[in-house]
Amino acid sequence: MTALRFLLACISLILAAFVVIPAPTVLLFQVKLGVTELGHWFVLLPVLVFIMGRRKYHLDSVSFAMAAISALLFMSTSIRASMFATEASSKMRAAFPESGTVSSKPFSFGRIWSFGEPSGSKPETLQYFQSGGADLSLDFYAAEGRKPAPCVVVLHTGGWDNGVRQEFLELDHHLASKGYAVALIDYRLAPTSPWPAQWEDTLAALRFLTDRADDFGIDPKKFVLMGRSAGGQIAETVAAPGTQAGIVGCIGLYAPADLNFAYQYANKKDILNSDKLLRQYLGGTPAEVKENYDSASAYGLVNEKTPPTLLIHGANDDMVWVKQSERYASQLKANGVKHIFLKPPWATHALDYSWNSPGGQLTTWAVEQFLAAVTQ
Repeated sequence: MTALRFLLACISLILAAFVVIPAPTVLLFQVKLGVTELGHWFVLLPVLVFIMGRRKYHLDSVSFAMAAISALLFMSTSIRASMFATEASSKMRAAFPESGTVSSKPFSFGRIWSFGEPSGSKPETLQYFQSGGADLSLDFYAAEGRKPAPCVVVLHTGGWDNGVRQEFLELDHHLASKGYAVALIDYRLAPTSPWPAQWEDTLAALRFLTDRADDFGIDPKKFVLMGRSAGGQIAETVAAPGTQAGIVGCIGLYAPADLNFAYQYANKKDILNSDKLLRQYLGGTPAEVKENYDSASAYGLVNEKTPPTLLIHGANDDMVWVKQSERYASQLKANGVKHIFLKPPWATHALDYSWNSPGGQLTTWAVEQFLAAVTQ
């Protein structure tokens, strides 16, 4: 029993360590994401160490100490989320006083133990564009109980060279139930289709939705672009110039806003091989295709016409440096753009992958608050 207890304590501590240390591979990043956002479930491992009988040997005391440290690390996310909730609420009220119409909280301890998810009707799948032999489709979720409704256009993750639109569906169902139409769109992928193909695809989707606004029950003057990671870069870049009619807001989740900056600090040995991703997405290096890096960087496109923006980026993001959103928020502020930047101190990339986790709760709350403010 002593040896088994020690083994379990070692496993617990190794897993818990990823709450605070960087992940060196994609596989270990997935472990880190799990223990960071679902630590309240992983804490059952050290609890098991505590209940495996009385301490008899020195090794048992070591196991108890390791288990105690593990439990604290596993629960630290929820504790920090509870503390951050007050800061997030204050920032939201200051940036968007209109958001006060939504009565919800950024975090609930009770909800992290829940398995409940929002349900909704199946979306309607439609082809919206065809280019270069690629058929691009979107999944449209009609708003419940509201016409014409604001429409959230969502761009998926995937490093620009992979990914599918059907991800993080819980939030889509939730928004539809709250009276927002949601359109999940395809976009062409690199390296077959480098930038600005993705910009063109997003505009094509907006034209398609605008032309059929009456059929879909949406308000063509109230589009909000929302993207995660690679999709966030596209959403921010399309929205930043402020020249696209109908866009009233932009939501960028853990996204790179400045690809010149990203290439400058890209590391061939990082878990994404960012150097390669950027070159195949943009068609070369900044020295070779500077115009593509510039036109794909929302950071350099911000002006006084840029629509209101919500940024969420975890302080411990292992894939996209949080400094990307920090710099973008500063640029928005310098240009007088209404915005809010939330930097949850515990979070890594894809913090909202689990609907009921601390990151999932914060994202849902912030998105709903932001939408209420910008689509009034």
